[in-house]
Amino acid sequence: MDQVFLLKKMRVLTVDGAARYYLDAGDFPMAMDQFLGRTIRISATGRKVCNGCQQEVNALFRMGYCTPCFYTHPAAGASLVSPEKSTAHLGI
Repeated sequence: MDQVFLLKKMRVLTVDGAARYYLDAGDFPMAMDQFLGRTIRISATGRKVCNGCQQEVNALFRMGYCTPCFYTHPAAGASLVSPEKSTAHLGI
Protein backbone atom coordinates (compact mmCIF):
# COMPACT_ATOMS: atom_id res chain seq x y z
CA MET A 1 0.00 0.00 0.00
CA ASP A 2 1.75 3.17 -1.18
CA GLN A 3 0.51 6.50 0.11
CA VAL A 4 2.06 9.95 -0.04
CA PHE A 5 1.32 12.33 2.83
CA LEU A 6 3.00 14.90 5.01
CA LEU A 7 4.48 13.11 8.01
CA LYS A 8 3.41 14.73 11.27
CA LYS A 9 3.56 13.87 14.93
CA MET A 10 1.24 10.98 15.82
CA ARG A 11 -1.90 11.64 17.82
CA VAL A 12 -2.60 9.61 20.93
CA LEU A 13 -6.09 8.85 22.21
CA THR A 14 -6.86 6.97 25.39
CA VAL A 15 -9.66 4.43 24.98
CA ASP A 16 -10.68 2.34 27.99
CA GLY A 17 -7.32 3.06 29.62
CA ALA A 18 -5.31 1.94 26.58
CA ALA A 19 -3.31 4.30 24.38
CA ARG A 20 -4.24 4.31 20.68
CA TYR A 21 -1.79 5.89 18.24
CA TYR A 22 -2.96 7.47 14.99
CA LEU A 23 -0.84 8.71 12.11
CA ASP A 24 -2.35 11.57 10.14
CA ALA A 25 -2.19 10.09 6.65
CA GLY A 26 -3.64 12.67 4.32
CA ASP A 27 -7.41 12.90 4.65
CA PHE A 28 -7.85 10.21 7.26
CA PRO A 29 -6.14 9.12 10.49
CA MET A 30 -4.49 5.71 10.21
CA ALA A 31 -4.69 3.55 13.34
CA MET A 32 -1.17 2.27 13.96
CA ASP A 33 -2.33 -0.65 16.17
CA GLN A 34 -2.92 -2.71 13.01
CA PHE A 35 0.82 -2.54 12.25
CA LEU A 36 2.09 -3.89 15.58
CA GLY A 37 4.47 -6.77 14.93
CA ARG A 38 4.63 -5.96 11.22
CA THR A 39 7.29 -4.20 9.17
CA ILE A 40 6.40 -0.82 7.71
CA ARG A 41 8.50 1.37 5.44
CA ILE A 42 8.48 5.15 5.44
CA SER A 43 10.54 6.94 2.83
CA ALA A 44 11.10 10.63 2.24
CA THR A 45 10.13 12.23 -1.06
CA GLY A 46 12.34 15.28 -0.48
CA ARG A 47 9.38 17.67 -0.70
CA LYS A 48 9.28 20.54 1.80
CA VAL A 49 5.79 21.74 2.71
CA CYS A 50 5.12 24.71 5.01
CA ASN A 51 3.13 23.95 8.19
CA GLY A 52 1.27 27.25 7.80
CA CYS A 53 0.29 27.76 4.16
CA GLN A 54 0.73 24.11 3.07
CA GLN A 55 2.66 25.26 -0.01
CA GLU A 56 5.68 23.40 -1.32
CA VAL A 57 8.75 25.58 -0.75
CA ASN A 58 12.48 25.43 -1.40
CA ALA A 59 13.47 26.09 2.21
CA LEU A 60 11.76 25.90 5.57
CA PHE A 61 12.43 28.25 8.46
CA ARG A 62 12.02 27.42 12.14
CA MET A 63 9.25 25.04 13.26
CA GLY A 64 8.57 23.96 9.67
CA TYR A 65 7.25 27.31 8.39
CA CYS A 66 8.27 29.16 5.26
CA THR A 67 9.75 32.59 5.94
CA PRO A 68 6.51 34.60 5.35
CA CYS A 69 4.45 32.26 7.58
CA PHE A 70 7.07 32.31 10.31
CA TYR A 71 6.48 36.05 10.70
CA THR A 72 2.70 36.09 10.13
CA HIS A 73 1.13 32.75 11.11
CA PRO A 74 -0.39 32.80 14.63
CA ALA A 75 0.97 29.34 15.51
CA ALA A 76 4.52 30.54 14.82
CA GLY A 77 4.27 33.65 16.96
CA ALA A 78 6.97 34.85 19.32
CA SER A 79 4.75 33.89 22.26
CA LEU A 80 5.58 30.22 21.67
CA VAL A 81 9.17 30.89 22.64
CA SER A 82 8.49 33.86 24.94
CA PRO A 83 5.00 33.56 26.50
CA GLU A 84 5.31 37.06 28.00
CA LYS A 85 5.09 38.45 24.43
CA SER A 86 1.62 36.96 23.88
CA THR A 87 -1.07 39.31 22.56
CA ALA A 88 -3.85 36.71 22.58
CA HIS A 89 -5.60 38.43 25.48
CA LEU A 90 -5.87 41.63 23.40
CA GLY A 91 -8.06 39.96 20.77
CA ILE A 92 -5.78 40.88 17.87
